[in-house]
Amino acid sequence: MNWLRKWILLLPFCAAQPLLAQLEVVHSREVQSVFSGPARSIEVIFRNPGTSGTNVSVRTRMYQVSSSTAAPFGKSDPWKTLQVLSSQTVLESGTFNFPEVKSMTRFLIQWIDDAAGVIGKTEVFVFPTNLLTELHPLAKGLPVGVYDPENHLKPLLKAYALDVEDLADTKAEKFSGNLAIVWSPIHLSSKSSELKRKVAILAKADKAVVWIVPDQEPGAMTEPRMLPVQAVNGTVVIVQSSLVSDFQLNPQSQLNLLRAVGLATMPEQLHFSENNR
Repeated sequence: MNWLRKWILLLPFCAAQPLLAQLEVVHSREVQSVFSGPARSIEVIFRNPGTSGTNVSVRTRMYQVSSSTAAPFGKSDPWKTLQVLSSQTVLESGTFNFPEVKSMTRFLIQWIDDAAGVIGKTEVFVFPTNLLTELHPLAKGLPVGVYDPENHLKPLLKAYALDVEDLADTKAEKFSGNLAIVWSPIHLSSKSSELKRKVAILAKADKAVVWIVPDQEPGAMTEPRMLPVQAVNGTVVIVQSSLVSDFQLNPQSQLNLLRAVGLATMPEQLHFSENNR
């Protein structure tokens, strides 16, 4: 019975011990999207559910995922040492190099505790850097009219050899293409008479127009944030600026713009109510 007596004596000691600190990754509902290339920033949230602080050396390993397999991409790399207090949640970010891809490709990043093994993973969608070349066929070989005084869009279009006609220099009546993108600057309300007149002239001339408006504008729509409107002869798609935020570095923002352009140039996809005419 000696073993039983020893076990009973150890019970209070065991019960008094704090839970072992175990770092874990908090999963996000939204998958992060980046372009292929070096030093892409990926965010990750760590949580320590234990009752004592933890000091963990974390390594990372990347996997490229296909429909049926996940193949290691590169080696396991040291990342950093994290000190996380009991019940604390921390937001961290790391930079990763993603290979060139021809279409959207799924990757997984494993976060590895040197002592405890894999503590979580982050899913990432990696996109090719030339998404905006899809504007070539949508513009039907004609210049793309762009009003973009803050240069969100013009530098990228010129980098991909798209023919751009600056609507800040060209009168709307003289625009020769069939697609115009009007990006309202934050400091100038899209309700201003000059900009509203420019959009109206383009629509009347049977142009496809994408009109990006600031979110904070009084009376701005809440849902949907991309609103097609049939205006006289042409179609205007009004887009809230949050859908195209961080435009040059955010693949989802560029995809949102392409979707808006597709709706504007192919209005046969749309079913307008009388309220939107």
